Amino acid sequence: METITYVGENLFIGNLGHFFVVLSFVAALLSAVFYAKSSADKGTDVSLGRLFYGIHTIAVLGIFVTLFVIIQQHYFEYAYAYEHSSKTLALRYMISCFWEGQEGSFLLWMVWNALLGVILIFTAKRWERGVLAIMALAQVVLTAMLLGINILDIYTLGSSPFELLRDKMQAPIFSSPNYLENIVDGTGLNPLLQNYWMVIHPPTLFLGFALTIVPFAFAVTSLFQKEYRAWIKPALPWALAGGMILGAGIIMGGFWAYESLSFGGYWAWDPVENASLVPWLLLISGIHLMLIKKVTNSSTIASYTLVISTFIMVLYASFLTRSGVLGDTSVHAFTDLGLAGQLMQFVVLFIWLPIIAVTEGARKRWYIIIPVSILVLLLPFYTKLSFYPLLILSIVGLAWFVFNLNKNITNKASEDDITGREFWMFIGSLMLVLSAVQVLVGTSKPVFNKIFGTNLVPPEDVIGYYNMYQMPIAIVIAILMAVSQFFRYRSTPDKSKLSKEILITAAIAVVLTMGGIFLFGITNPMHVILMLAGIFAMVGNLAYILLSVRKFKLSGSSIAHIGFGMMLLGVLVSSAKKQVITADFSGQMGNFDEKARRENMLLIKDEPTRLGDFQVTYQGDSASGEDIYFKVNYKSIDGLEEFTLLPNTQINEDMGGILPNPDTRHYLTYDVYTHITSLPKPNDDSISWQNVKEFTIEKGDSIITANGVVYFTGVEQGDGKSIGLKNTTLAKANLKIKRGKTMLEANPIFGINANTYFSIREEVAEAGLRFGFEVRPSENGSPTAVLEIAETTPQPKFIVMKAIVFPYINFLWLGTVMMVVGFGIATWNRLELRKNAV
Repeated sequence: METITYVGENLFIGNLGHFFVVLSFVAALLSAVFYAKSSADKGTDVSLGRLFYGIHTIAVLGIFVTLFVIIQQHYFEYAYAYEHSSKTLALRYMISCFWEGQEGSFLLWMVWNALLGVILIFTAKRWERGVLAIMALAQVVLTAMLLGINILDIYTLGSSPFELLRDKMQAPIFSSPNYLENIVDGTGLNPLLQNYWMVIHPPTLFLGFALTIVPFAFAVTSLFQKEYRAWIKPALPWALAGGMILGAGIIMGGFWAYESLSFGGYWAWDPVENASLVPWLLLISGIHLMLIKKVTNSSTIASYTLVISTFIMVLYASFLTRSGVLGDTSVHAFTDLGLAGQLMQFVVLFIWLPIIAVTEGARKRWYIIIPVSILVLLLPFYTKLSFYPLLILSIVGLAWFVFNLNKNITNKASEDDITGREFWMFIGSLMLVLSAVQVLVGTSKPVFNKIFGTNLVPPEDVIGYYNMYQMPIAIVIAILMAVSQFFRYRSTPDKSKLSKEILITAAIAVVLTMGGIFLFGITNPMHVILMLAGIFAMVGNLAYILLSVRKFKLSGSSIAHIGFGMMLLGVLVSSAKKQVITADFSGQMGNFDEKARRENMLLIKDEPTRLGDFQVTYQGDSASGEDIYFKVNYKSIDGLEEFTLLPNTQINEDMGGILPNPDTRHYLTYDVYTHITSLPKPNDDSISWQNVKEFTIEKGDSIITANGVVYFTGVEQGDGKSIGLKNTTLAKANLKIKRGKTMLEANPIFGINANTYFSIREEVAEAGLRFGFEVRPSENGSPTAVLEIAETTPQPKFIVMKAIVFPYINFLWLGTVMMVVGFGIATWNRLELRKNAV
């Protein structure tokens, strides 16, 4: 077969990137081995482990920079750049392209892990050997995801972000050595992701994911070393930081959904959303149990189980979202790149690591077990079905873990005294676990179907299904938040004072709830109980801060609890009392179904329509890149208020038509949330064009038609790159159409190259006119501009819009911010305590 020598490809940058991938893989593997060896033999120097981890970190940063250069410089010979970027993207979206694909998001995770490992080298002290061995092991597995190495033509290990487009895609275009000349642009970033939240949300979320491995590493290292309490102190600040960052990432996802993705809300219980929520719930539960362990030396097994389970659930979440197992159940999930087996082995490997740590004999040889585990990881021994039994076997192994851990721990303090704070914290932690389990079971139905051959389907009302279980759990958790801090660890001596504090704060909460019933209009008994629980959590923790804490640096947990209570109140009121305020008041939506007529309104351009206390007028649209912004003016009936909203959308037939983004008017007590739901169909083939005429025109000419006056203001010349054609000259006619008081514009195009010429017509449905433009030679040889005009019945320009009022949603946003701030204060305080203890 003849070898083609391709022209214009930059192969060096891709080869450099792949070199960095291989280097980072080998260096991480050697670092894991040497760190594990030094952990097993305290006399062994850690210098080699540190050296190879440093090389690994430099290589990871090299991968990052190399891939970004490929994207930013538009090297479309590489599949990753072609599939995720385009020349028209702004720089901030160019950054977002980096982690839109699976390979880029794995790399983002690796970068955070590598940097956290460097910090731990300087701060972990005597825990460094074991902790860094586990960090390096995780990096080995993550780097393997990017190798893209074909093994014996039967198995490909990983998916390389430096794969050439011609190697990934089979197409006739690649038979030409100059194929790059015909690739004008990449496919671009998914329109739904062209948002500033895409720039900050994934990095924050992945930093939260990365932070969960640190307490996991401390916990597993302590199991190997049989130090069942000492690990809590160095691990707790990392756990708190993980809770704060991961929580912030989840909250950002809610903001994004509310402001941009047109879900009609901030949380839809989507499987990918749930996949990040489960480890956060387990981490919060684990943090409370770690506090119990630190103070009372109880809840040992529970602390280990929750901290370890948190990281395992992060890995499981990665499997769910990247293996393709979720199918069509989530709008966020990645398609399968053939990494499902590797992802499952990632989960299994780190399930077995703590099992090894509590098994006598195995724990003394874990420096051998690590490279053997990596070797097993590289073997293509699994099929698409075999790793599910592997998962079941690993879950069974967890029972072995609990059994051996219970056997190894001899000092078992009790948390059975109901007057001790640890008892109620333990109950609260169990409720968080119960919440996580319910979400996990609901989200894992596609996995159950794969394993057991069942046909479990998601409920029709997903939100109602999850709320049915989560609401009672949230009530219990909020009540426990309100009362538990009034207790003292081990035992509360002054029972009368305790009763008084709880009863007074409960009475205040009841009074405030009664006021809330009238203010918010809440009548459902379960909703009233939830409101009472949320208010009780706020009042109880505020009272605790004022009466007991009195020091800001010690108030982190109470502030977070107040934020949780406020968040519950915001979720309740904004969800239970949200109101769709649009409807087909004018009766002009006869072609729409009944539900659409109940929830949407049609706005004809420049025709005011009554909407509640406002006159709403659609005033036109404007384009910015691929986004079309619709100007909707609101003017109150009394004339005291006037504002304009600019909901926008993109047109993408491959993704179902319009891709709307809402615009929101924010008030102190409510939000008015609007988005476009339907638009006129462009270039409707059913339109009958009549009275087609051609006019020879010059700049400044005007033509009178039945539908308006057309003014020819000139011609703009350009190249064909704007429409994806090279070596082509374009001539664009600038036309203005005056129709009554309205001035419209049109820009038909004429193109010519060495092979052909063509016209691109433009329809202006609002004026009932269609324009074609050509440049023809005249008898004397000079070019002549010819304008073709066709007429039809004018179609009024309109939009179909939906508007929702979310009352008191600011409680939700303020509550989430307070939770994050509370975590931040608690993390800072733990770091200060650790620093002072050194």
